[in-house]
Amino acid sequence: MPDATVIIAILKAGGPIAVVLIVWLLHNRQQNKLWEKMLTDNSEHIAKIIDLNQQTSAANTDVLKGLLETTQVQAGQLAEIKLDIRLNQYCPIIRGDLRKNEYRLNKTQE
Repeated sequence: MPDATVIIAILKAGGPIAVVLIVWLLHNRQQNKLWEKMLTDNSEHIAKIIDLNQQTSAANTDVLKGLLETTQVQAGQLAEIKLDIRLNQYCPIIRGDLRKNEYRLNKTQE
């Protein structure tokens, strides 16, 4: 901040408007420094957030791959169970239904 003698000299030369302009200029420089600091802090913070997001995405991808494999195995097992249920020869109800269906199929093919 300028000395009192400099302010008095500026006040004599330019009037009170010059003093207001100088005070505004000093304030503006201080605000610009503050904004620059805020922008650099925010850019560092955003970079950290992006890195964390990439790490989370990679971890989620690994988890989803495991879930996909598990789902495929379960689908195969369910298909086997369904086939075993349909071809069950030990249950008389199912065995009777299969014979009726085979008889119906044979009649329609003839």
